[in-house]
Amino acid sequence: MQEQGIAVPRSAQEWLETVAESNRAPVLPKAKQPGREILAELERRGALIRLPGDVVVVKRPQDREDEALRRVYWPIVEAILANYQPSVVERDSAVRLLVGNETPPPVLRIRNGRNASNFEIQLAEDLTIVVASGAVEAATTHVQEVVDASITMDDAAHVLLGLELRFLRENLTIVSIWLRSLILSRASMEAAYRKRPRPVVLRRLAHIAEDAGNPALAAVLANVVRLNQDVRIGRGQTGVGRELIVPPRVRDFPTTRRPWLDRLTVQIEGFAEQIAALYAELAVEPPTLAVEELLERAKRAKSYDVYHSTSIEGYRIRYEDVSVLLGGTPVPSGLTEEEVRTRMAVLGYSTAFDRLVERIDRERQRLPINTSLILDLYSDLFRPSVEAGIVDAGALRGWRNAPVFIRNTRYVPPAADRVSEMMHTFIEHLANVDMTVVKAVLAHLMLVTIHPFPDGNGRVARLLMNAVLVGNGWPWLTIREQDRRQYFETLRAAQLDGDARPFGKFIIEQEGELIRTMRVGTA
Repeated sequence: MQEQGIAVPRSAQEWLETVAESNRAPVLPKAKQPGREILAELERRGALIRLPGDVVVVKRPQDREDEALRRVYWPIVEAILANYQPSVVERDSAVRLLVGNETPPPVLRIRNGRNASNFEIQLAEDLTIVVASGAVEAATTHVQEVVDASITMDDAAHVLLGLELRFLRENLTIVSIWLRSLILSRASMEAAYRKRPRPVVLRRLAHIAEDAGNPALAAVLANVVRLNQDVRIGRGQTGVGRELIVPPRVRDFPTTRRPWLDRLTVQIEGFAEQIAALYAELAVEPPTLAVEELLERAKRAKSYDVYHSTSIEGYRIRYEDVSVLLGGTPVPSGLTEEEVRTRMAVLGYSTAFDRLVERIDRERQRLPINTSLILDLYSDLFRPSVEAGIVDAGALRGWRNAPVFIRNTRYVPPAADRVSEMMHTFIEHLANVDMTVVKAVLAHLMLVTIHPFPDGNGRVARLLMNAVLVGNGWPWLTIREQDRRQYFETLRAAQLDGDARPFGKFIIEQEGELIRTMRVGTA
């Protein structure tokens, strides 16, 4: 008994060490959980979260519970699916994943085919998982990799038959993007339809597929209804073309047959339209100063910009210390690791700032907003950290190759293997934007949305925005640390709700105020 008493804490300590060495907390379905003694000891140490559905999350004791759960959202879903096999993510929750949207929805729906259990898991104020009993056939399921988890869903035919009118009204763009590239056999659709005949639902989706530019899918869906139901269902009954109108930007661009990339194109075009309309509404008068004067003003305000652009990311340092560092005073010895990281971040931003100002001065409006510029900004940002030995030089050789997690938001950036193509698409579309302010806001917003780097995305995005602004005769804009809350809230509105107007208003109004101040100063 005494040996067991010693062994339990020792085993629990081994678990904690495993957690500390990993990049994320382990999520354990029932079959992979250790003995009750170890779980009880971990719980006593504040290193365990028990969830409904027999799921356990092991976390570091110092981690906040809500942040620990957000970080492992999809592994939690995977564990629930494992505990209740056969079970699937269904309906609208599945559609979001099928178009490459890996951001957890406010409510995710799982159909439990194992037993009669029905329950909800509230992971955070804005994150709920609903598990409801219902029939599931393993042969009609599909597994998709989502971030760092394998998620089982209904196959496409069963997802289609589960889509309700309310979801279509609120998410027609997403559904249209998916249907535009969906290929489905009549046999699989007929098999699903016989089990769940929903003629109006299927005919409605056929009309949407037709308007989205996929006549082959429209014909399959319409024929399944026609062969199984002796009834004519027109657009007056389905509401497509009246209540449900496929957005032109979905219909008019050529599909890549990859919904996640098509979704990005539609997102970029939609954001550009919103920002352009807002810019016209705010009627900010373009500046009249020469680029040389704008660059001189930016150089004089460098310490101010460096301080705010690093502080807004959570680095803790006084403005006076930033000025001393930029003045050439060596980093003192005896600092904590966090203090060293902060000072390397300051020096890195200073390096990127100087290099960018030189390039703008040299190339002006010819400065290309391309992969080379973005990667150079990222490399400059972290060069001092590499030289200090706190960042591996290999991390600076391109886009990220692993998932990333952003604190205090549901938003999940795209999978690492999609970043390269998404950045190419983003840069290609950005080149077609003519209005300077619209281009600058869009560059900033889309870079932090794609999140192509493991760290430093916000700083690179703010530098990129200013490359567009100053290179085209607009003043350098510093986003201040005291505006941090509004800055991140407006970014979340775009990333979670598809509304870029709050972020556009935040940037354009600040730029307009800068211009008015400069005019008063030169009057």
